[in-house]
Amino acid sequence: MIKKMRNKNTGDRDLTYDIVRSFCILEIVGFWHLQDYREPMLVTDSINTYGGIVTQGVLGAFTLMSSVFLSKYKIVSLGDYKDFYYKRLKRFFFPFFLSSLSLYIASSIVGECWYSSFGNFLLSIAGLTAFFLPQPATLWYMSMLIFFYSITPIILFFNQLGRVLSGIMLFVMVLIIGNCWAIDTRIFTYMPVYLFGLVMPLNIMDKMKNNGYILFFSIIITFLDVFVFTTNIFGFPNRHYLLTISTPILLISAFSFFSKNKKVSWIASKISFASMNMYLFHRQWFLLFVFLFGYNSTSMRDSYLSDWILVFIVLPIIWAFSYGFQILYNELIDVVLKKNARKIKL
Repeated sequence: MIKKMRNKNTGDRDLTYDIVRSFCILEIVGFWHLQDYREPMLVTDSINTYGGIVTQGVLGAFTLMSSVFLSKYKIVSLGDYKDFYYKRLKRFFFPFFLSSLSLYIASSIVGECWYSSFGNFLLSIAGLTAFFLPQPATLWYMSMLIFFYSITPIILFFNQLGRVLSGIMLFVMVLIIGNCWAIDTRIFTYMPVYLFGLVMPLNIMDKMKNNGYILFFSIIITFLDVFVFTTNIFGFPNRHYLLTISTPILLISAFSFFSKNKKVSWIASKISFASMNMYLFHRQWFLLFVFLFGYNSTSMRDSYLSDWILVFIVLPIIWAFSYGFQILYNELIDVVLKKNARKIKL
């Protein structure tokens, strides 16, 4: 198992990443995707423009943290490859499959929205829809992560220089594939961030924390990317590649100052614990409430909820369900592992 990152001075668990993860999931679920269920007149062009840009940075933070934690794995044999894939699948695949299946059923009932066909559904849970479009809405990110996980042991097999070279080669291969047929161009945005996390020395993450200089420069870079380079940079369309790196640095350096606040850390730990399931199942809860209480009865897609219902009723329910589901899932995993251990002894 990968150990939780701990404060190198006190030995206590470092809650900075819990706080960052909590902020990121609340931005995606409680702000960005929540806009789809608000009264349309309240969703302004500024929200769509800048909300999308900020969300790209937030996904960059999720991506970087995912690869940084995985970079601790040691891959030296075929058994290590098997162990890596088993641990990754054990952590997320069953909830991901349930979420995908429920959204596939919803797509079949209300018409194409998440999955265009059963084949598209299968490609998604295999992590291949980035290369065989269309991508499913919302769960495209998890599908892309599955592809990233699949190449991770290949990179971790090598030493530091080998990781850099193999990461570059794999990215070049994806670029070549993208030049041959249509793929999801978002992979060009997040794959470099993921690879950077795998090859970056771990002590760099520590240097980001409680560092006023890094915080200041990350704020400046993020501000320039969002507000100055919004339309173009040096004559080219701005894809906000800077943002996907500056945002994780900004969030880690900023929230590290709050990591010793017991109230903030406690709340963040509860949200962080539920964050994966919040991402996987928030659409289902939003849709259920829209179906039951939506204001527009002519079309479910045009229905919406009041802000106070979304914020004070639906969001807490999403968190409570996700938290409880994670506890039950962890207990189920423990039971399965204990049964397997007894079988091996016998």
